[in-house]
Amino acid sequence: MSEQVETYAQALRDELEHLWSDLAEAYRMSRADPPEKSMECENAIARIWAITDHVGPCPPGRISMPFLLTGMYEKVHAQIGIAATVPPKIVEQAREYVAATGRQ
Repeated sequence: MSEQVETYAQALRDELEHLWSDLAEAYRMSRADPPEKSMECENAIARIWAITDHVGPCPPGRISMPFLLTGMYEKVHAQIGIAATVPPKIVEQAREYVAATGRQ
C-alpha cells in the first residue's frame, strides 16, 4: 500500500474513533426511546457505517464502555453485515471498571 493511501486510511480510522465518541455523546443526550433512535445518534451511526465500509471496525478497546457492555458495538456493525465482536477480556475489564468506579 502506498504511503499516501495508508495516510488516508489512518485519517479515516482516526475519524471513525471520533465518530464513536460523537455517538456516545449523542446517546447520553438522547431523549428518544431507545436512545439510538434519536436523529443525532442515527446520523453518527450512518457516518460510522460509511467509514467502517472502507477501513473496517474501530477496535473495541477504543469504544465507550456502554456500547461494549450493551451489545451496541456488535449491533451497529451487524446492521451493515460486518461481524464485530468484543473480546471477553475487554468486556471483563469494562465490567471491572464500572464496578470499581460506578462510572461508564
